[in-house]
Amino acid sequence: MRERQIMIIDDEVDIVRLVQKRIQANGYKVTVYDQGSGAVERVKEIHPDLLLLDLHLPQVSGVNIYKAIRQQDDLKDIPIVFFSADSTLQDYCVKDLGAQGFLTKPFNTGELLTLIRETIH
Repeated sequence: MRERQIMIIDDEVDIVRLVQKRIQANGYKVTVYDQGSGAVERVKEIHPDLLLLDLHLPQVSGVNIYKAIRQQDDLKDIPIVFFSADSTLQDYCVKDLGAQGFLTKPFNTGELLTLIRETIH
């Protein structure tokens, strides 16, 4: 079975590196991108099995990235989980936009791993 690819788009590099190591330790390949601009192009290059997307990024919001990905025929089926310190947007992201999940920062990495397993297995 091929190694599952997870992509994280978040500008909090130090935190993301810790999360990346934890996810990798559980058998996943992880790619990190730390900007809003160019994010859709990077998703096209990587074509991950799951995208973990921060809501608040420099230059482009996570919601705009989400919408752009959903308009791409070759990307629209990639599961996307949002994460943000702003939990007030959870219902909007999951119910209105249709994201596969939402995690409020700071989140427990065990909770993240459970969400990953449930989403892509």
